[in-house]
Amino acid sequence: MSPRELSGIAISGATDSLAAGQVSNPAVQGARPDEAKLRSLIGGRLILADGSTGTALEALASDAASGGRIPLLPLERPDVVETLHEAYFRAGCDLVETATFSASARDLARFASKDEGGAEGLSEAVNKAAAAAARRAADKASAIDKRIRLVAGSIGPGDAPPSLGTSTYGELFLSYLPQAKGLTEGGADLAIVETCQDPLQIKAVIAALRSQQGGRGLPFIVSATVDARGRMLAGTDIAAFVAIVSPFRPLALGLNCSGGPDELEEPLKELASLSPFPVCFMPNAGLPCTEDGCVSYPFGPELFAEKVESLARRFGVAIVGGCCGSGPGHMAALSARLSDRPNVPKRPPLRPALASLSEAKFIGPGLFRIGERANSAGSAAFAALLDAEDFEGMAEKALKQESSGAEALDLHVSRPGRDEAKDLERLVALLAPRARAALCLDSGDPEVLARVLPSVGGRPIINSASLEDPAKARRVFGLAAEFGAAVICLAMDGAGPARILEDKIRVCRRLYEMATGEFGLPPQSLLFDPLTFTVAAGGDASTTINAISAIKKACPGSLTVLGIGNVSYGLPKSARPAVTALFLDAAVRAGLDAAIMDTAGTPAPESIAPELREAAEQALGIAGRDWSIGCRRGGSHGGSRPAGDDSSRRDAVDPLGPLLAWAEARSGKNTEAGAKSPGAALLAGTKTPDSEAADPTAALSAAVLRGDTAGAEKAGQKLGETGGPEKLAAAVTAAMAESGRLWNEGTISLPLVLRSAEAARRALAPLASDAAKTAKGSIVMATVKGDLHDIGKNIVSAILACSGWRVVDLGTDVSASAIVEASHSQGALAVGLSGLLTRSLVEMKTVCEALETAGSECLVLCGGAAVDPAFVTREIEPKHPGLVRACADAFGAAAALNDFLENGARLRTPADRTSADRAHSFGPVGGGRKSTGTPILPKASPAFEPPFLGSSPPLAIPFSELLPLVDQRALFASRWNYRRGDWEEAQRHLGILLPEAERLSTPAGVYGYFRCRRAGERTVSIEVPGGRSFDLPFPVEAGGHHRTLAAHFSSAGDAIAFFAVTTGPEIARAALALQARGKLESYWRLHGLGSSLAEAAAQWMHERIARELSACGAGGRGRRYSFGFPACPGTKYQNTLLELLGAHRIGIRATTGHQLVPEHSVTAFIIARPDTVYFEA
Repeated sequence: MSPRELSGIAISGATDSLAAGQVSNPAVQGARPDEAKLRSLIGGRLILADGSTGTALEALASDAASGGRIPLLPLERPDVVETLHEAYFRAGCDLVETATFSASARDLARFASKDEGGAEGLSEAVNKAAAAAARRAADKASAIDKRIRLVAGSIGPGDAPPSLGTSTYGELFLSYLPQAKGLTEGGADLAIVETCQDPLQIKAVIAALRSQQGGRGLPFIVSATVDARGRMLAGTDIAAFVAIVSPFRPLALGLNCSGGPDELEEPLKELASLSPFPVCFMPNAGLPCTEDGCVSYPFGPELFAEKVESLARRFGVAIVGGCCGSGPGHMAALSARLSDRPNVPKRPPLRPALASLSEAKFIGPGLFRIGERANSAGSAAFAALLDAEDFEGMAEKALKQESSGAEALDLHVSRPGRDEAKDLERLVALLAPRARAALCLDSGDPEVLARVLPSVGGRPIINSASLEDPAKARRVFGLAAEFGAAVICLAMDGAGPARILEDKIRVCRRLYEMATGEFGLPPQSLLFDPLTFTVAAGGDASTTINAISAIKKACPGSLTVLGIGNVSYGLPKSARPAVTALFLDAAVRAGLDAAIMDTAGTPAPESIAPELREAAEQALGIAGRDWSIGCRRGGSHGGSRPAGDDSSRRDAVDPLGPLLAWAEARSGKNTEAGAKSPGAALLAGTKTPDSEAADPTAALSAAVLRGDTAGAEKAGQKLGETGGPEKLAAAVTAAMAESGRLWNEGTISLPLVLRSAEAARRALAPLASDAAKTAKGSIVMATVKGDLHDIGKNIVSAILACSGWRVVDLGTDVSASAIVEASHSQGALAVGLSGLLTRSLVEMKTVCEALETAGSECLVLCGGAAVDPAFVTREIEPKHPGLVRACADAFGAAAALNDFLENGARLRTPADRTSADRAHSFGPVGGGRKSTGTPILPKASPAFEPPFLGSSPPLAIPFSELLPLVDQRALFASRWNYRRGDWEEAQRHLGILLPEAERLSTPAGVYGYFRCRRAGERTVSIEVPGGRSFDLPFPVEAGGHHRTLAAHFSSAGDAIAFFAVTTGPEIARAALALQARGKLESYWRLHGLGSSLAEAAAQWMHERIARELSACGAGGRGRRYSFGFPACPGTKYQNTLLELLGAHRIGIRATTGHQLVPEHSVTAFIIARPDTVYFEA
């Protein structure tokens, strides 16, 4: 097409059209439109767009075309570009596209010069000039007839589809940024992201557009190009294209290029049937052909106009134009045929959907199934594959779920000691191009999601957001908006999981308002999870089911989801599938939209045997109910009840009894009275459910031993009514004594002991108002002055309270005078003292002296990590003779108390102490007499120059970097008291708890290097900024070695590194909140994990310092020591260290007793010598 031919066609067409009195779009008039006006225009009456820009410009600027510089025409020949736009406007077009199809920074890199801003600067300049040229042409046309003409900034796909591995989302985003800026500043009204071949490229362009004007960048149309199969180059079909792009709310969705009207008819038909947005259609002028080496298109203006008009009217197209081979003449002919500019029909509503890269997965009608087996916390096999780094095996395991009906794949790879983001990236890289199911990205770390989402071309779902940490929720919603993802929203806030219906609704409504109001997420993008609680621990399934419809009403347009497997956790393996299936069936009838589930292992409800079905429904509390929306039924499973009525559950002595009996009958085990196996212990000597129901004492004992809080409460009520308060208290005490016996034998683990304590507390609830009459006596519990640790004290308090004692807990950091006063005012029989620190033993001695001075006859129980029985016997007991005992645990305390009750006043007097007692006496804690020998000085290492002097700025410690440093052995065995055979269960609980811990943690640290020197044999003098110094005296090891840490420092001058780290105060606060609610097991686990994370933070800081020490030639990574522990000076130096480092900047302080606050904090110093060792001084 020559320039002359182009001008002639354009002028001729325009003259004919205007002479006939035709107009573009009567609605397109007035001032330049904002986004709302654009949506109104495009959804009102048909808009005529222009035809080809590239082929037309090649004809108009043959010199530039032959030189390959067509993309630079807006800068080099803006007059030619403007002439083309004017020709299209004269042809009757309402909208023209800028000459920027290949004007991203990546596209223009071959023309760029570093001296002129590089590719980025050139891209911005070209796009700005192109938009300005189109704007001038539009304004000229509007000045003639006062109608608005629209300028659409054209953005092409480039030549490197990221889903095919030739580029990345991030690279494309940066490439499109200057293009988006130039089009915006040049005066474009909107953008058209056209000829799209890859959804990831679309997302990158949209992100670049939205980055402009404070997040209010140009509104946009997205137009795909498809092959003969109706798929984009990346394999994406029309339905998936709609599902992926719709969450971004484009002005329109369209098709262009790749074929003429005939070839695109079927894809256009499908797009028109699915798109909730106006449809845009810009075909080529037929399929190209070659004659004499020249490419031409077969459809002339009239034939093109005839075919396009027919399709536009038939499918309700809103924007119609042309692509390759079409020019102003084609548009003039089309304008004449569409002179009435027909009204655009109403679009179909948006169907909620996720998508893989290739297929859409619509949510509803029917249940949407999310496969749960690719989860390292829930599948031991999947976790093993992850530990073995068998990512192909992991991908195959995930994909296998598709054959059993999984429409999305939940992917969870968080595992201690591993890089979660890296692992999830590797797994997604394998699954994204292969999976037909959508991906569910399951991570509690928004930053992990931020790294992985750029590699997901489909439309994923994020699992999850909650109000536990509103900042994290906002980060998740922001990511969902940026990448077009759906979000699972948990009914959980700072108080924990919402359990009552009103709280579930309240939390979900707040999340709904945040997501839709602050981030513009469509309601269909939100799937609310009311949360499922295991019925084995008294979880209320009916409340969860009731919440489904209530949440939908409170959050219009949203969806619901449940992780259904949780409901049966802890039940016998043989019963779990039935309980899960019946719960799912009830939830679906109530309107559940999606479930995270074992898609292959959930049986059909009708296949469940009647006896098992009845027992499972009783356990769930759903017997006799129809949860179908809008109706209730009576029937074979009981009488009709309203959905919120729990009378069937209240009437049962033990909702789990029939189910456990069914499972026990099939286990082949014979539970004899007094049996000591774990399975027998759960039934506590009962033989059948009938005998248990007939004997309320046996029922209560069984419920307490299996940790069944609901069952214990029911049985306790019945026993209290039939046997009175004394019998109830005695039965609970006996059950807890049996729990202690099983614990001491190693038959059960501490978690089950804690569950039993919770169940016992519930059973004793009826006696709360009359506890003084039923209690054995009162015991005052306290953590001594200067010590803030109370995890052990709280567990002991709970178990003693459930063993028949009235416990008065004074808390932590309690002075001796307060303990004495409380013991008197409360009429205490005993005082329990707890302490973690070695110096707490001194404070225990002070308390005993004060009690003796006051004439108290209270028994004193000393417990805690620092308590050495020999020290208690030698140093503390003489201060309160015959009335002091060291106790290893709660059951030891209970035994000492019972012994005290039976024997009366003082157990022994000083004169009663035997030579055997004295044989256990020895010197200061840690062994031996005080050393008077001369310390042995090691050969000093060469002095080194520290990397800097003074304190560093505060450092934020990434939570993901702490996980590999958590000592799981110490956590499981020491802090959680799991036996080795139970570590798999501990691992599972850790996986569940880590997201919560991450939400609560704010890991931070500060460190510094300070000059020092050894001053004498046992003292190190530390130089402080400002010319001051302070001395650290180190003790000398008793025995033959006579070691002291001071010996590792040079008297001529040296350096020492100090640091302080913390995980913040929130873990301890959350743990205390759990304790206050009686959730002892959860409290104990969270507190223990907090301590392990603090130790991991200390290790993280040590590694950082070690790298710096190595770099400056210190001779080794050094060894870490903390105040208050063997070989180190007392904790009184904590305050000096904190002041030296400016630790207040990360929120750490010390109490008057030199205890660190927050509790989960660590301070230490590092001696940079390779020959240092740990020893007790």
